[in-house]
Amino acid sequence: MLFNRSLGHIMQQLQALFNQAFEALELDQKHASVGLSNRPDLCDFQCNGALALAKQAKKPPRQLAEMIVESVKNLIAAQGQADDYAFDIAGPGFINIKLADSLLEQLADAQSSDERLGVSTTEAPQTIVLDFGGPNVAKEMHVGHLRCAIVGESLQRVAQFVGHKTISDVHLGDWGLPYGKTILELKHQKPDLPYFDENHQGEYPEESPVTLEELNRLYREGNERCKNDDAALEEARFITAQMQKGQSGYHGLWKHFVDVSVQAIRKNYERMDINFDYWYGESDSYAYIDRVAKALNEKGILVESEGAQVVHVAEEADGENPLPPLIFFKKDGAVTYGTTDLATIFQRQEDFAPDQIYYVVDQRQGMHFKQVFRAAEQAGFLNKKDGGTTLPLHIGYGTINGPDGKPMKTRDGQQIFLGGMLNEVFEAAKVLLPTAEDEQCKADGVSQEQLDQLAEEIAMAAIKFNDMKNNTATDYSFDMNQCTRFEGKTGPYLQYAVARINSILDRATNADITAGAIKLSNEFERKLVFTLLQLNDTIHKAFEKHEPSVICDHAYEIAQVFSRFYTECPILNQEPEVQASRLKIVELTKAILSLELNLLGIKTPHKIYTKRETA
Repeated sequence: MLFNRSLGHIMQQLQALFNQAFEALELDQKHASVGLSNRPDLCDFQCNGALALAKQAKKPPRQLAEMIVESVKNLIAAQGQADDYAFDIAGPGFINIKLADSLLEQLADAQSSDERLGVSTTEAPQTIVLDFGGPNVAKEMHVGHLRCAIVGESLQRVAQFVGHKTISDVHLGDWGLPYGKTILELKHQKPDLPYFDENHQGEYPEESPVTLEELNRLYREGNERCKNDDAALEEARFITAQMQKGQSGYHGLWKHFVDVSVQAIRKNYERMDINFDYWYGESDSYAYIDRVAKALNEKGILVESEGAQVVHVAEEADGENPLPPLIFFKKDGAVTYGTTDLATIFQRQEDFAPDQIYYVVDQRQGMHFKQVFRAAEQAGFLNKKDGGTTLPLHIGYGTINGPDGKPMKTRDGQQIFLGGMLNEVFEAAKVLLPTAEDEQCKADGVSQEQLDQLAEEIAMAAIKFNDMKNNTATDYSFDMNQCTRFEGKTGPYLQYAVARINSILDRATNADITAGAIKLSNEFERKLVFTLLQLNDTIHKAFEKHEPSVICDHAYEIAQVFSRFYTECPILNQEPEVQASRLKIVELTKAILSLELNLLGIKTPHKIYTKRETA
């Protein structure tokens, strides 16, 4: 028998067999498609092409289906696999295919014994740079920074797991007009600071003149001042240009702003278990701007337009809505986000020579990235020395709305700070748990500190899964009461499923029951095993589509199917062979759920204490 660990590979084999059968019968192969059954209670795979081709073939659909099945059976028999598949024709020629239980047993046993749980690695490993941070210096992180961090971290973990080399960069927003506005506001409020003294000699103070809270306030007030005062706006622009040129006082303040902000930013990311290899900012690309400008000039694509210097990126395919030019230098010589992003591509190509660059950024920035990518292509920045091409990709995500369907804001219309949101969900999770005075907690010697840590892990699972269960590009509504529940399609529900499995395994260990070969004896075991065997295809699909929701869907399906298995398939009071088989299925379920949750950045506590019960 030809053996493969992946159901997807088996489906590919079936597809090849049906293609051969259709060719032999002179039927159009575009109707030979084999896919997972939409009626898993009847079969595993389906091919419905006979109905579409019956008229053309001048045969009744069922008769044509019988001819196709006979041809496929002959091909399978020639490969020595006749016992692995069962065929049935339903309705007007639908071909149902079911795998033999013996084949599923061998696949599941092999998956269980494989350290990668049957997930293959890519045959063509790449170097992928992931840009999924982007918080702005000089103000506290808000809820808008949540999705890029959560989705980007998961994409990073999935890419690594399937065999790619990843390089992640937080790419701080630290080099534009907002910092000129903030410095201007500080100058108005504290003009006596040495940073504003043109005659200052020596070093500036090591300690920042502002706290993070003060920095947030200055940012808002500076922005408001410039909104209502054209002269102030011009001064802020001048300060920004001077800061970027290295004027000592302004640059010294900017460094303080960065240091104060990054401390808080790191705390938020550490709390969410978000990891970056590099903590570069827009400012780091500034050293490359002259070289980029020179390259653009050599190509003849950096041109003057109304006093600014731009790169025209419109293409004929844009039709009546041509893409605006990318502004490289403003009239006053200051740079733009387009400038620093283009320079960053240049920098990344020089430092890492990546095969791909993922930008996990709000989808509303789509036009900006089209401009940058087109300019980079025109400049030749995407060309690699080995003749390859770096492919930049904007993975746009939707917005987070409140339960009312509108973008999340405070009552006074302000953005919600990320740290505050994390704290609120933590408190909501804490309410679900007992205190250290609970009898079970006392019996297990669980401290309040451990319960608080459990609440923190549940809170992060609630936030992350609630985000990633949605298609990345779509908006979604955040409902704290819904996402922290232990029921339904939530992160805590999946954590609880793993904790319940741990409880089963602990009891089995205490009863000296050991796992053995998988032997399927009923439909509930079979359904669970078939679902578990879809892991390889799930992980690779999530990577190819850049879509963590694929993993969320599969993990939730496993938890649901396992719940039915748990109800219908007792373990401890069964015959030894049944005990051993079911325990192996339970172990495999835990391993796969734990892997998928880890790829989503979700921790799996061994035991969960709730006010209702303990798992």
